[in-house]
Amino acid sequence: MEAGLARHVLCYRTVTEASVQGSGRREGIGAGAPKMGGSLQWSIPIFRVTPWIKFDVRNLFNKDTLIVYNTTVVGDPNSPVDSLGYPTGFTKAATFGRPTSTLNYVIPRQYLVYAGVRF
Repeated sequence: MEAGLARHVLCYRTVTEASVQGSGRREGIGAGAPKMGGSLQWSIPIFRVTPWIKFDVRNLFNKDTLIVYNTTVVGDPNSPVDSLGYPTGFTKAATFGRPTSTLNYVIPRQYLVYAGVRF
């Protein structure tokens, strides 16, 4: 593509993080929230310069999946204690599993436009 040998090129690329963040913790950013995007770039060589324009769409289907949430637990005073005197049972907080802010969701659909000149 960079050598100018192709007249029309369509490229598709996607990147997700699908790792698990340890036992009992949240999933990776891309694991529970499938997102799809696309990109389209157009350029035309004119003498020694090549003007180009690029369009990107991120989160095409506008998924609003919760990716971070409250994980607060409190030691249960009625449960048995271990050898150090700590309770072995826990109770979930009233807000367990709920978002703590609006930033805890996947970023909404985005439309991006880039333009430039290669020389």
